[in-house]
Amino acid sequence: MEVTEVECTLNKEFLLPNGEVGRREAHKSAKLSLCRASSSAIVLRISQPDNKETAYRLKIGQVQLHKRFLKEGRSTIVLAEPKARLFLSNCPPGHLSSFLRTMMIKLTGSQVSTPQAAAAAGQPRRVPLAPSSLENISPLTEVDVDRAEKVLASKQSTTPQRVPSRSVFAKRKPLSPVGKENPKQPCLRTGSSHSVPGTSIGGGKGAQRSLIQRTMSLTKQQQQVLQLVRSGKSIFLTGGAGTGKSFLLRRIISTLPPESTFVTASTGVAACHIGGVTLHSFAGIGTVPGTPEENVARASRDVPAGKWRRCSYLIIDEVSMVDGEFFDHLEYVARAVRGSKKPFGGIQLILTGDFFQLPPVTAASKKTQFCFDAKSWRRCIQVNVELKEVFRQSDPEFVAMLGEIRQGRCTASTTKRLQATSSQTIESNGVKATRLCTHRDAVSQINASQLEALTSKSCLFTSMDSPPEAASRLNQMCPTPSQLSLKVGAQVMLTKNICMSSGLVNGARGIVTSFDPASGLPTVQFMNGSRKVIGREKWVFGSTGNMLVRCQLPLQLAWAISIHKSQGMSLDCVEISLARVFECGQAYVALSRARSLDTLRVIDFDPSCIHAHSTVAEFYRRAQHELGRPIVQEAFD
Repeated sequence: MEVTEVECTLNKEFLLPNGEVGRREAHKSAKLSLCRASSSAIVLRISQPDNKETAYRLKIGQVQLHKRFLKEGRSTIVLAEPKARLFLSNCPPGHLSSFLRTMMIKLTGSQVSTPQAAAAAGQPRRVPLAPSSLENISPLTEVDVDRAEKVLASKQSTTPQRVPSRSVFAKRKPLSPVGKENPKQPCLRTGSSHSVPGTSIGGGKGAQRSLIQRTMSLTKQQQQVLQLVRSGKSIFLTGGAGTGKSFLLRRIISTLPPESTFVTASTGVAACHIGGVTLHSFAGIGTVPGTPEENVARASRDVPAGKWRRCSYLIIDEVSMVDGEFFDHLEYVARAVRGSKKPFGGIQLILTGDFFQLPPVTAASKKTQFCFDAKSWRRCIQVNVELKEVFRQSDPEFVAMLGEIRQGRCTASTTKRLQATSSQTIESNGVKATRLCTHRDAVSQINASQLEALTSKSCLFTSMDSPPEAASRLNQMCPTPSQLSLKVGAQVMLTKNICMSSGLVNGARGIVTSFDPASGLPTVQFMNGSRKVIGREKWVFGSTGNMLVRCQLPLQLAWAISIHKSQGMSLDCVEISLARVFECGQAYVALSRARSLDTLRVIDFDPSCIHAHSTVAEFYRRAQHELGRPIVQEAFD
């Protein structure tokens, strides 16, 4: 997804020679386009709805990008000619990221010495730009990326790194000084679905190179799903474990305007994985819904009503754990609070999850009602799409086994193969297998007893929460606890992607080997051989003005974790006990966390623990024949 134009809210500040603001302009809607002038100069053209256009030449070393709030669709472009700051907001984060990346690569590549470039460089800079005479710049190609990489490589080998002086009008601190990388603001790692680009464009080799790396592309089916969302369809995106649902969902979120997009999930853990909030928190009707009238009254209070009215796109992840009756309550509230008779009040829904996995939590006396059982489901969801390609596991045998287990089947050959794993040795580099348990009490008992058995000194790490009184709420939402006690020898697991290129991702297993004398931070030896001092990371929930923030080590004790907490993880050394399985789909969720059969040990496998709801199987069979849209037929072949 390479973007050369973006639409956003734009505020301009034109600066005086002494750095003070001389004039301001505000535009609720504006289009920024990358163009070329007849001199081959790269130009930023700004168009407003009133047909007024302005254009600014861009030159490497005279443009700075600020990206602190890029994930919220905001960025600042600082220009040297004219002395100005352009504040961009409410821009789809993915589009904004790609736009800035394209700008940086084009500018860097423009430094290649050619006769045309030399001639352009000799032209007078005072020649006025006529926006109508500009041509839109071509999308990025491999040639552009190669040229930019050659420029950086050439500069790195011939020019000593230096830090440029800050101009008088650039009062805000640049993100990354030339030749240095700011450790507090990591640059783009394009293999990560979490990352977004942005850096100072002034010749910084390391920072620029990180933006030039090739980005991960979507598969054909993922591109079709993205196009469905762009066309305004409300969709249900499903697929087995490891089929890239979360990766695609983050891409979808990055293409939507932040101010009208609300990202939610059925549980706090799931919400954390996608940077959202719980569905109950968004809805404002409480965890125990009342009558329709009571729910509308609760949701009509200032804060929740403001969310409902601003919402154009509602994301709900892990929708399999949302009760069907609760979904009907939400649909009624949406129509009532928004004053619209359209399904879900006219909000476009993007729902993701796998009904073959964990179901809604209901009272023992109440029949399980899935979201697709809701009276309003068929009115609200226009397209069902099932992703088929598995990315987590590469072994065809294991993928086939998981496919049948997902649907509640277990053949004799699958039973024999899984039972054979009970004697496998899967540990390495001192890392013991993580035990997946069905119940939380077993997890707490195992981790506490194993930590107590270590004779080394205990180090306590306390989170920094904002606001401080939100600690209990953050414990429910964040994968790392407010109080984390570690010792040398402690088995730990990463709870966040910190370095994709080194395999240090959410779920990576390791062991604490020491504590840094200067900082007191733990050094972790990971199963893949990587060794790293682990510093604090930040988790942010909610939006600007209503944020909950936790700063803590991205680690948790990993002798054992619950199957519920493991959802969404990929584990590279896992031991599973299924003797106490009590829910349909629970065994499948546990088994599908493993990356391969070689890293899996099932200590008590019995085929009787494999279950799937018959209503779920019927829903997926029915979905194959509904709506008649080509992508649905292709997805459910």
